[in-house]
Amino acid sequence: MNVRDDQPVALPAPPSGRLRSLARRCLRCAWRRPGRTLLALVMSVFVLANVLAFIQAYSMTHFVSGVSTTRPDQLSAMGKLGVILTGIRLGKPRPCNQGKRGKRQADESRGLVHAVTSR
Repeated sequence: MNVRDDQPVALPAPPSGRLRSLARRCLRCAWRRPGRTLLALVMSVFVLANVLAFIQAYSMTHFVSGVSTTRPDQLSAMGKLGVILTGIRLGKPRPCNQGKRGKRQADESRGLVHAVTSR
């Protein structure tokens, strides 16, 4: 086929007839086997719930650098949906570097005295 640059190319129509027949076959199969369809639906919901639980657990046990998730009452509806799907973000805790002297002073103020011996 010889096509020049100035002529528009006609694209074929989408295969809507095949797509409709595929959808009809799937619905017909679901109608004929309701037990299998229900089992597939329940298993799909179970897998989806486990994936969401994994994402939530991972986000709660791993710290990120940057901004943490805001309070739930300050989030919009889309923000809440995003937190449900992706989990919360926990900022890295800042280290409390007191050193040995700070720890000893804190222990003495609580009445704890440690005897340090060297061998």
